[in-house]
Amino acid sequence: MNLAYCNSTDSSPACGINIGCSTKVPYGYMRHPKTKAFMVDPDASRIVARIYALRSELYNLTAIADILNSEGIPSPSKLKYLRGELNYSRAKTTLWSRKTVRDILSDQVYIGNRVHGRDHSTSSKTTMNPETGIVVSDAHPPIIEQSLFDQVQRINEQETMKIAHISEHGRNNKTKLLGKLICADCGKPLVSFARKSAKRKNPNSVFYECSDYHNFKRCSTHYIGDDMLTEALIDAIAATSNAVLIANRYGRDIGPQKKKLSALEKTSSVLAQKHTQLSLQLRDLYEQMSNGKITCAYRDEVSTAVKKERDALEARQKRLESQMNELKQQIQAILFFADAFKAYQRRPVLTQELANVMFDKIEVHTDSSIVIRFRLAGYQYTYIPPKP
Repeated sequence: MNLAYCNSTDSSPACGINIGCSTKVPYGYMRHPKTKAFMVDPDASRIVARIYALRSELYNLTAIADILNSEGIPSPSKLKYLRGELNYSRAKTTLWSRKTVRDILSDQVYIGNRVHGRDHSTSSKTTMNPETGIVVSDAHPPIIEQSLFDQVQRINEQETMKIAHISEHGRNNKTKLLGKLICADCGKPLVSFARKSAKRKNPNSVFYECSDYHNFKRCSTHYIGDDMLTEALIDAIAATSNAVLIANRYGRDIGPQKKKLSALEKTSSVLAQKHTQLSLQLRDLYEQMSNGKITCAYRDEVSTAVKKERDALEARQKRLESQMNELKQQIQAILFFADAFKAYQRRPVLTQELANVMFDKIEVHTDSSIVIRFRLAGYQYTYIPPKP
């Protein structure tokens, strides 16, 4: 541990730098009663380690928050309330959110560093920089190994790039998702509109609202912003991607269709052979009549029955052909669906083409939750916006 730093947290500055004692104790730590330095919180530190482990396995931020909430693990604010460190009642109902998880996953305090001033993700020794403030390494016991921390930062950076790419190329979500954005209450399409906001860097923000309410003041007043929609799409693709690609690799989605198609093709082959036999039988009847072996009346009687059987066979063959074509289209759609996710992994930009292949319907609810239904049956994702 950096003893010079520990000594510098009191009124006597060390190395000519007095950076004071931080008043905020990060989640996963508690303050030593005598030295006031950070010491590892045995319970909360295990949650921090788990959050990093989940992120290293490519869980997205919302999924991690959902896991923690579903298991009843108290959020940082709620934990402080339960321990008597916070006294306002709202803290006792505070849940894990995407932002809370993101803050933990980007804070180098968990590798033993202390940062005074702007956050700076580096493991360098004490430095002074007008952009980043003061960074002190080895200031307290770490919870996370440096290698895991670096791995998670790379994952965070990749996700940030995805968001940037989609924002850059897709301010036109309204164009790409035309006809797919649906009000969950009345089933009418959502319309886009711009709203000025002094709080946003982009004053002309795009929102989506139920067309029935927007035009006629019917239905409900719920609406979502383009930023939230973009985040929902990113989360949906991330959460669905592995399942789609694994199913594609092992033929789980395409297997039943291929098996059924193979059975139909065998049946069709048998029917084709039977059709050939009936046609040969008709030709043989005409030859026998020409040679005087059978009468014209007998030929007509037998050929009528044969033609009736052949016509029924042809009708059955047409139905089989229609079923086989439908199965082939389903198989092709599944392959296109998997290829779309592969293309997105290579270049995480949601193009018009990918949106058309991936998404069937996007339902927006009054609580701003979004149900994203993919074009392949059985795949859907529900996005729950983080509480403010």
